[in-house]
Amino acid sequence: MAPSAKALPALQLYIPEAVYDLTLQTWIITDDDFELWVIGDVGNKGIIENVDLAASLYGTSGSVTVTPSDPLVPIPLQDLTPELDRPGYEGLVNHAEYKNADDHIYWTLGDFTGTGDAIMDYQPGNESDTGTGEIKKYMIHVSGYEAVHFDAFNHYFTGRGAHQSPNYVTAPYSHDATGEGGSGGTGGSGGSGGGGGSVPEPSALVLMGSGLVGLLVSRRKK
Repeated sequence: MAPSAKALPALQLYIPEAVYDLTLQTWIITDDDFELWVIGDVGNKGIIENVDLAASLYGTSGSVTVTPSDPLVPIPLQDLTPELDRPGYEGLVNHAEYKNADDHIYWTLGDFTGTGDAIMDYQPGNESDTGTGEIKKYMIHVSGYEAVHFDAFNHYFTGRGAHQSPNYVTAPYSHDATGEGGSGGTGGSGGSGGGGGSVPEPSALVLMGSGLVGLLVSRRKK
């Protein structure tokens, strides 16, 4: 009997241009400009509501811009009041890449409602786990910051009628990406830093993981 397919994560993050390092279990990206995919398993989970994209910023100044790859899609608005006290987000706010950052920016990506995109588990080796859902693609530009770590989070409902209950989810561990190098930058208005937190090294991303990891894009000072 063939083994049953594993359930896809409700949310995933993926950078098509990145290379996956099997030893570090991380995607490696070296550009300041790249396309980021946010993938929702709508076919299995149903509508995933009010999805937010979080950027954890390392460095005292810089900018991050998020622009839809499809010009007909509205530009995401910054979410100034993300509800991070919801049950299920403990792993997000306590994992090292988020917790040690100097500052954060959040964007609202809206609901994931479609099932017209063929999706899969984007971790190498798990590509046979497939489904249908919605992929939202964004062009990211990072300037000035030493590193930017991305997470996606929010909720879908299970049950029916009065018995519905929310499930708060994030993009999971092992769907991680690291950018090394980059051209640096002169800063900008995307957000300002705080306490000078250290940038996680690639090996530390694996060791410090606490059940969920997003995407990290970093540049090393020359």
